Amino acid sequence: MTLTELSLIKLKIPFKVSFKHSSAERSMTQSILVAAKSASGNIGLGEGCPREYVTHETVESATAFFETQREILIGKIHSLESLQDFVQDNEALIDSNPAAWCAIELALLDLLAKENKQSLEKILGLPQLNGNFRYTAVLGDATWDKFVLQVKQYLAMGFQEFKLKISGNLSDDVKKIALLQELGKGNLKLRVDANNIWQDSSTAIDYFKQFGIRLLGIEEPLAAMQFEQLSKVAEGTQTKIILDESFLNKSQFDSIQKIAPSFIINIRISKMGGLLRSLEIARMAGELALPIIVGAHSTQEMARKIETIYKVYECYDLDTVTILEKDNALCFALRQKRIDAETDTILRIKGLEKTCVVWSTRVAHDAEEETEEFIYTILTRTCSILIIALFDDMLPGYKPILNTLPQNRIIMWDHDTMHRYSVFCEDKELRDDYEEYSSEAEDELL
Repeated sequence: MTLTELSLIKLKIPFKVSFKHSSAERSMTQSILVAAKSASGNIGLGEGCPREYVTHETVESATAFFETQREILIGKIHSLESLQDFVQDNEALIDSNPAAWCAIELALLDLLAKENKQSLEKILGLPQLNGNFRYTAVLGDATWDKFVLQVKQYLAMGFQEFKLKISGNLSDDVKKIALLQELGKGNLKLRVDANNIWQDSSTAIDYFKQFGIRLLGIEEPLAAMQFEQLSKVAEGTQTKIILDESFLNKSQFDSIQKIAPSFIINIRISKMGGLLRSLEIARMAGELALPIIVGAHSTQEMARKIETIYKVYECYDLDTVTILEKDNALCFALRQKRIDAETDTILRIKGLEKTCVVWSTRVAHDAEEETEEFIYTILTRTCSILIIALFDDMLPGYKPILNTLPQNRIIMWDHDTMHRYSVFCEDKELRDDYEEYSSEAEDELL
């Protein structure tokens, strides 16, 4: 491909209704549109959305960055490989100008796809798009009359998932949530976005408890990058924290490595610095998906704990719980709790493309001589949530293999589970952690 021209225009498209949240208010779009033209006459388009409160960029700064890079890119970019090399070689530059680069990169990718007469998915080696797509209705901090009108319009269009920009005014926010519950007949999936209102976790936790409902997620309740405090909000509300302003590039993985289960990363390509970097972050985030180990004495206790896990993780669009191997009693107990559950053998299921897999450790699999391969398949092929159910009558053959799992790659669901796991693994470090927790809890009671 021969790149001959790069141009930029500022997009200022008026809104019919202004959009407001705790960090900003806009009555028109705040974006840039880049066009990339080749010698063959094809044109690729790309948009970037600079936000001062997210990446410290403005339309003006994005335009200035574009002007400094235009001639360099025309001389350097002629293929996907050369574009990938530029992204890799200019990481710090893109970190400082992510939205501006996003617009440029998308225009170049669009142009490359057109030059090759292929979809962008094909160019990048990704699966082709198929199936249905789910969209979320976003409600700003509007006046009451506008808010009511927007909610009714979204419901009339069939929206079932909503994101509400909360204001920090408790009476206003509670009133809006009550309306959503009423008009949605309690069937809506709701998450909220605070846009960094609070400074400490305890204030935020107390605020969200006043809502009286289970939220699918809480986005940016505190000042950005307070990861330990954000993790406390997740624990105190039993709700995942969505990282937006707090996660701008892959360097932030270092800060959430040990507390990753508390978070969902909002991968917006404009703030991440383009599609190529966003795909890398999505891959790295997938590697942080950790199996959940949960222990219980009985089938009913295990079903209660799995029900809690299911509710915490339902923001990931969980549907059927698939139990391996065939544990009919646990399946029946989950169905009694109105959770869609199925149970089967791993050999009968074509792949593990399931949203929630439960490995019942009290049931033998069909080929006992292949225990290691069976466990390896479950641990590596599960695509979403994996729950390892530890029962008192767990099969002895599973214990030595579970004992080899690295402690930083699993989630102990509760302290009872930690104790059970430490006992059968004879893991002194885990036992010490459990005993320290028990001692602290006893001191608090006294």
